[in-house]
Amino acid sequence: MSLIKETIDSLPNRFQSILIDFIILFIVTIVLSIIDEIFFISTYSENSKAILFTFQLLALIGKDLLFGQSIGKYFIGLRIISTKTGKVANPLQCVLRNVSFFLWPIELLILSWSPKRRLGDYITATKVDSDIVGIELKSWGYFKVLIAFTFALMLSYLSCKLLIQLGF
Repeated sequence: MSLIKETIDSLPNRFQSILIDFIILFIVTIVLSIIDEIFFISTYSENSKAILFTFQLLALIGKDLLFGQSIGKYFIGLRIISTKTGKVANPLQCVLRNVSFFLWPIELLILSWSPKRRLGDYITATKVDSDIVGIELKSWGYFKVLIAFTFALMLSYLSCKLLIQLGF
């Protein structure tokens, strides 16, 4: 067990937060799949798969939606900051920066070249930084969060539909 802890502790904070986020997404996906199998076995169809996949995409794209932190970033002490304002990134920036995740080979190249910023950070003028207490949290209205969430949901749904049509 100490070997696992030593390995995790040796990872940079950003990768630790990603690991936490993906473990949570994996566990939630397994639980939802089990619930789907138990209660909706007779109606299991392409729609059921599409709903589960849409949820996964939504969780991936919208994970940093609230105050620039995912669950992993919260536990590790990181937050997404706008490089233009020096304040917490707005909800739309947080959603848009995660869309570039689909270009993960390019993301890995950029992260190896610039470990503090990935492609999504460059596109949305953001960076992941320590959650310093002095950073002023924006008083986001519920409307901004709702718009960003709706955008993430629509993007997830359309991506899911496209991938199903392509046979993935």
